[in-house]
Amino acid sequence: MHKLDVVFPGDLIKKIPENKRLALINCIAEDPRPAYQNDDERVYGMSFAGFEIKFKVSGNKAIVHDVYKSADII
Repeated sequence: MHKLDVVFPGDLIKKIPENKRLALINCIAEDPRPAYQNDDERVYGMSFAGFEIKFKVSGNKAIVHDVYKSADII
C-alpha cells in the first residue's frame, strides 16, 4: 500500500497539540479517502482528536487546507 506525502502548512499544524501532530500526519498519510474517490479538486474531511481536518489529494500528496476545533462547527 502506498502512503501519501502530507503537506501541512506551519500555521495549521500549530493548531494541533504537539503530542498529537505525528499521529495526525500518519493518519492522513494512510489515505483516509473512500477507495472509490480520486478527485484532485475535492476537499476531504476527517475528525481527529476534537478537530476537523480538511485536505485535498493531488497525485501522491495530501495538502491540508483547514483545521478547526469540532466545537467551532455551529
